[in-house]
Amino acid sequence: MRKERKADDEGAIKRRELKREKNEKKHEKKRKKRSAADLDMKQTSQKKPKLATESSSEPKASENSRSAEDISFAPMAGLETGGKSKLKHMRKRDKLAAALEKAEKQKGDKSFEMEKMIKRAQGEKVLDDTKLLKKSLKSIDQKKLRSRKKWDQRIKQQKKSTADAQKKRQANIDARKAAKASKTKTKQKQQKNRR
Repeated sequence: MRKERKADDEGAIKRRELKREKNEKKHEKKRKKRSAADLDMKQTSQKKPKLATESSSEPKASENSRSAEDISFAPMAGLETGGKSKLKHMRKRDKLAAALEKAEKQKGDKSFEMEKMIKRAQGEKVLDDTKLLKKSLKSIDQKKLRSRKKWDQRIKQQKKSTADAQKKRQANIDARKAAKASKTKTKQKQQKNRR
């Protein structure tokens, strides 16, 4: 019996070792992928286009020691901070209103037209269509109004249901009191009749 158990234990040990090796290989592949991705990110971030104003006579600084002038920041799509949706909508409405005012002021101005073209080429959103801006502002206001109406209706319904529940409760209490009173009266009559 012990020999059989010992044989089973050896088989279990072998299985555990095989499983462990398999997991280690799997994790090693993941580590390699991560390190390769990190290297790619470092290489792409370290490439810096040379400007025409830079001369070749200037001494080259090492890639690790960068100055504050070399760093530039750009907006990244998809990275939004969490927050309340109401604030987000308010911000969006304010942005649209400001863009509408700006678009109306700049209508037909050549310098602003060029600026808009440059922004579009860079991939930024240019809010200059007054019809669309007005339409989006109107839709935001209508959504807000519908939401307010729904909320008011919900509150009215809630008040009505609580009032109905209170009436029902009071009716049940009154009925119980009446039943108890009639019960005591019948008991008193029965007691009088017995005497």
